Amino acid sequence: MKRIRLQDLYVGFDGDDAVLVRSHARGIVLRAPAFAVAVLSACGEGRSADEIAATLGEPGRRLYEVLTRAGVLIRPEDAVEDAIPHSLYGQLDVERGRLGNRERYARYAEALRLVVPNKRVVVIGGACGVIPVLAAHAGASMVHVIDNGARLDAVDLVAVASGVRDRVRLEEGHPMDVQLEEPADVAVTEEFGIWGLPEGWDQWCARHLRPDGVQVPRLVTCMAAPVVKAGQRTALTSAFDGHGVELGPLREAVMSEIREASFTPAALGTALPADQASLPRGPGGTAIWLEMELAQGVELTTRDACHWRPL
Repeated sequence: MKRIRLQDLYVGFDGDDAVLVRSHARGIVLRAPAFAVAVLSACGEGRSADEIAATLGEPGRRLYEVLTRAGVLIRPEDAVEDAIPHSLYGQLDVERGRLGNRERYARYAEALRLVVPNKRVVVIGGACGVIPVLAAHAGASMVHVIDNGARLDAVDLVAVASGVRDRVRLEEGHPMDVQLEEPADVAVTEEFGIWGLPEGWDQWCARHLRPDGVQVPRLVTCMAAPVVKAGQRTALTSAFDGHGVELGPLREAVMSEIREASFTPAALGTALPADQASLPRGPGGTAIWLEMELAQGVELTTRDACHWRPL
């Protein structure tokens, strides 16, 4: 019977004569002789034990059998072509917080339905693939996604599963290095810096968007207000306790600079535009959030869940 290696394998050297073979999707961690790399390489397509022995000898056959019992080599019909690449796991953990904000994506979906039907769209920063797929579902004729390789893997998987991969094109690289086949009608991003749109956004749009093209968001205002979290003093004090070492001098030095106040969304009612020449000095920090108009009449705010936590 022929066997093929799992599609999401990660192999790292563990000392001079061994490797660690991992499959995150299947929860496999296996320590094997370094020679396993040769067997796994040969099994990029289906190979039988006899075929491996013919090229790698009896040691190759024995290692083939070990890898088969460990579940690293499987039947070709059982291979998952779209197994999640190991490079995605760290990125997806970062994205979980963003995915949990359903209101955010509901507003984006509403805005995209207004502006992208029959339009060529460029999404700068594909994240988990939600925005590109929403654009395709809203009727975009083509969606170009510019991002790094790990996040484009996520976009690829989500676009295939959502049935729109034929209208999603992956453009790996920095926005100023990628060249689209023709300018887009709509440019979309959900990537934001502390002051709103990402640095370089104007240059990216000049490169990839038609002169009369539409941007989503169409307007972003950064807001700020002085705050500090209630109870922060207690949390900071406890950090200096329980180590079996007297950290009192350090605790006093830090705590002498802390003033306590309350932080609630309602306390942000007296916010000031962040570009004002000088903000009043607050009791220990500043909350910053964004007020956005994604499209005409479609607004999104991060006020009740600040885009950046109090500084």
